[in-house]
Amino acid sequence: MRQVLNEFDDESSDSPMHSDALAGPVWVSSLSEALAFAGEADQLSESGAEDGSCLQGLAVAIGLETATVLSLYGIWQVWHLFR
Repeated sequence: MRQVLNEFDDESSDSPMHSDALAGPVWVSSLSEALAFAGEADQLSESGAEDGSCLQGLAVAIGLETATVLSLYGIWQVWHLFR
Protein backbone atom coordinates (compact mmCIF):
# COMPACT_ATOMS: atom_id res chain seq x y z
CA MET A 1 0.00 0.00 0.00
CA ARG A 2 2.81 2.40 0.84
CA GLN A 3 4.47 1.72 -2.49
CA VAL A 4 1.32 2.72 -4.34
CA LEU A 5 1.02 5.94 -2.34
CA ASN A 6 4.70 6.74 -2.86
CA GLU A 7 4.35 6.25 -6.62
CA PHE A 8 1.31 8.52 -6.62
CA ASP A 9 3.21 11.21 -4.71
CA ASP A 10 6.16 10.96 -7.12
CA GLU A 11 3.90 11.35 -10.16
CA SER A 12 2.00 14.29 -8.74
CA SER A 13 5.19 16.17 -7.78
CA ASP A 14 6.63 15.75 -11.29
CA SER A 15 3.63 17.36 -13.00
CA PRO A 16 4.38 20.65 -14.79
CA MET A 17 3.26 23.90 -13.23
CA HIS A 18 0.61 25.80 -15.16
CA SER A 19 1.38 29.16 -13.61
CA ASP A 20 3.56 30.14 -16.60
CA ALA A 21 0.61 29.70 -18.95
CA LEU A 22 -1.16 32.81 -17.64
CA ALA A 23 1.84 35.13 -17.51
CA GLY A 24 2.02 38.30 -19.58
CA PRO A 25 -0.63 40.36 -21.36
CA VAL A 26 -3.19 37.56 -21.39
CA TRP A 27 -3.38 37.73 -17.60
CA VAL A 28 -3.88 41.48 -17.65
CA SER A 29 -6.68 41.35 -20.21
CA SER A 30 -8.36 38.52 -18.32
CA LEU A 31 -8.19 40.50 -15.10
CA SER A 32 -9.67 43.61 -16.70
CA GLU A 33 -12.41 41.52 -18.31
CA ALA A 34 -13.17 39.91 -14.96
CA LEU A 35 -13.46 43.30 -13.27
CA ALA A 36 -15.75 44.56 -16.05
CA PHE A 37 -17.93 41.47 -15.73
CA ALA A 38 -18.12 41.90 -11.95
CA GLY A 39 -19.33 45.48 -12.42
CA GLU A 40 -21.99 44.42 -14.91
CA ALA A 41 -23.13 41.61 -12.60
CA ASP A 42 -23.49 44.07 -9.71
CA GLN A 43 -25.63 46.37 -11.86
CA LEU A 44 -27.85 43.49 -12.96
CA SER A 45 -28.36 42.22 -9.43
CA GLU A 46 -29.26 45.71 -8.22
CA SER A 47 -31.76 46.21 -11.03
CA GLY A 48 -33.34 42.83 -10.26
CA ALA A 49 -33.76 43.75 -6.63
CA GLU A 50 -35.26 47.12 -7.48
CA ASP A 51 -38.03 45.85 -9.75
CA GLY A 52 -39.03 42.96 -7.46
CA SER A 53 -38.17 40.15 -9.85
CA CYS A 54 -35.83 38.70 -7.23
CA LEU A 55 -38.70 38.30 -4.80
CA GLN A 56 -40.93 36.87 -7.50
CA GLY A 57 -38.27 34.31 -8.39
CA LEU A 58 -37.90 33.36 -4.75
CA ALA A 59 -41.66 32.92 -4.41
CA VAL A 60 -41.79 30.73 -7.52
CA ALA A 61 -38.89 28.59 -6.26
CA ILE A 62 -40.54 28.06 -2.87
CA GLY A 63 -43.85 27.26 -4.56
CA LEU A 64 -42.25 24.68 -6.85
CA GLU A 65 -40.44 23.01 -3.97
CA THR A 66 -43.66 22.89 -1.94
CA ALA A 67 -45.55 21.38 -4.87
CA THR A 68 -42.81 18.78 -5.35
CA VAL A 69 -42.84 17.78 -1.68
CA LEU A 70 -46.63 17.53 -1.60
CA SER A 71 -46.65 15.47 -4.80
CA LEU A 72 -44.05 13.05 -3.46
CA TYR A 73 -45.96 12.75 -0.18
CA GLY A 74 -49.18 12.07 -2.10
CA ILE A 75 -47.51 9.38 -4.20
CA TRP A 76 -46.11 7.81 -1.05
CA GLN A 77 -49.58 7.81 0.58
CA VAL A 78 -51.22 6.24 -2.48
CA TRP A 79 -48.50 3.60 -2.65
CA HIS A 80 -49.12 2.68 1.00
CA LEU A 81 -52.89 2.54 0.49
CA PHE A 82 -52.66 0.00 -2.34
CA ARG A 83 -49.87 -2.06 -0.87
